[in-house]
Amino acid sequence: MLARRTGAAGAFLAPLLRAGMRLVDCGCGPGSITADLAQAVAPGETIGIDRPESAVMDGRALARERGIANLVFLATSVYQLPYADGSFDARFSNTWLPRSRRSRRLGGC
Repeated sequence: MLARRTGAAGAFLAPLLRAGMRLVDCGCGPGSITADLAQAVAPGETIGIDRPESAVMDGRALARERGIANLVFLATSVYQLPYADGSFDARFSNTWLPRSRRSRRLGGC
């Protein structure tokens, strides 16, 4: 069901997710895909990151509506995450990131 709801953007990741993983979604927007990913890795933590506060506010509201307790949203730059390298088991991004900015700066996945 996860692959169906997240569409082509998240379908490739769905078979790789396991309960207890820690996942970050860079450029999460309103959080609909992020919420599905969070349910797939529960009770593991999922963090949605996006620059506009309005986007993460929508995500927070969605998480409350769905009762998803393992999901948090941060309004910050994906290029300056407050996490050490190696902090995540999986990383998702439905946005294009320049090759020079993809690897260790995104939380060290």
